[in-house]
Amino acid sequence: MSSRSGAGSYARARAGLDIRGPSADAEVSQFSGGNRQKHLLARWLYPARPTLLVLAQPTQGVDVGAKLDIVEAARAAAANGAAVIVASSESDEIASMCDRAYTVLGDRLVPVPRSESFNAQLLSSLLGLAEPAHS
Repeated sequence: MSSRSGAGSYARARAGLDIRGPSADAEVSQFSGGNRQKHLLARWLYPARPTLLVLAQPTQGVDVGAKLDIVEAARAAAANGAAVIVASSESDEIASMCDRAYTVLGDRLVPVPRSESFNAQLLSSLLGLAEPAHS
């Protein structure tokens, strides 16, 4: 890959994920937390489309604008055919990014299908798993 095509790929990633901050030759450490997170995501989304994207706490600690950009990027990857797996302890993150969910604790796995009451069912499932198992 030539540096020219690398620069073009980086420009597309910056535009596609709305990465804001210093110039393209700046180190990633010079960007804000949310923009650093988007840089990391861009490494997996550009230049090639992934077939599998595994994200752990992808929006943790980022501002609302960066969170929306990350959610949109993950959903776009899924719309383009990627399987996107999100592991998170935040129910709102799961609700915003996922079409279906599973709550897991030890060997217990509870499916949570997408519905109009998805958020409530997800929270209920999480709380249910937190209760001690009945013998």
